[in-house]
Amino acid sequence: MINRSYLPYCAVRILIALSCVLILAPRVNPASAKVWKPQTIPQLKRNIDHLYHGLLAQLRGPARAQLMTDEARWVADRQREYRGSPNILNSYAARLRRLQELESQQSTGPWPFVGDYAIIEHKEFRYGEARDAAHYPQFDSHEADTISTNHFFAKSAAQRVRSLNFEAARLFNTPPPHGEFYPPGFAYDQSFDLYRPGPYLLDIVLFRSRYTGGAQEMSSGASYLIDLHTDGIVPLAKVFAANVHWHLRLRAIVHADFAKQWPKSMWNTVESGPMYIFEAHKLDVAYTASVGAVDVTVPYSQIKSLLRADGPLGKALREARRDAKP
Repeated sequence: MINRSYLPYCAVRILIALSCVLILAPRVNPASAKVWKPQTIPQLKRNIDHLYHGLLAQLRGPARAQLMTDEARWVADRQREYRGSPNILNSYAARLRRLQELESQQSTGPWPFVGDYAIIEHKEFRYGEARDAAHYPQFDSHEADTISTNHFFAKSAAQRVRSLNFEAARLFNTPPPHGEFYPPGFAYDQSFDLYRPGPYLLDIVLFRSRYTGGAQEMSSGASYLIDLHTDGIVPLAKVFAANVHWHLRLRAIVHADFAKQWPKSMWNTVESGPMYIFEAHKLDVAYTASVGAVDVTVPYSQIKSLLRADGPLGKALREARRDAKP
């Protein structure tokens, strides 16, 4: 997702851009997968424009102003980050996803507006360069006190950018040893997705990519369940019941479902995980594999006994069931 001027792995970045659109687009079943194609930039632009003006017509007051500010910030960041790059497809796909998220939540209840902020830097050193595009969420709404949460995500992004730039400066300010060469540059990229398992719960999933030489980037992810009542990240101990071996029981469910979806050999490609992503009606258990990301979906109805009844997620699901009754 970073505009790189050097070419050795530009083709890899184009493939990543196309993969991003595939991930952000609605999932398709195997029967229709053969005819489904990624959206082009003109199609994405039309969809973004339609959603943006539709939301402007619905929103009033501070929420409307926040959306307009966020749109202007996205346009400015896109121009700085992707100028002249084929990977600009990523930016449009991510923006469409963000507007779709906002539109889908309009009838759900109070929605804290989450802005897309970014640290975008390009530092040139004597023998190489560092490019950073670290997108991070910030709660712009005044419906909840989110000072500490905002500080956490902003500080984390800044630290990761500083870390990469420090590493690049230490390497690229000294000449390479005789007969050796440095990679053309270092890069750090970060993006995020939002999920809403409850009216005052938000799951923020960060995607990170770091390139410091070699043929491949190093990718990782992290999921943070946010309780807007307390302005805090909810630990798993407050999600799952303490008196059950939820790790073992959930792993058994995941492994059984994994075996139905993927060939047995696929498990051997898993490199890290699990990462727990809390969505509206289901838990996604995601893994990073050498062949890409794989995930298993577990409906909350299947793991009710594993959830802590007095935890924020347990309360939200109980209230949702009660509201659903006629």
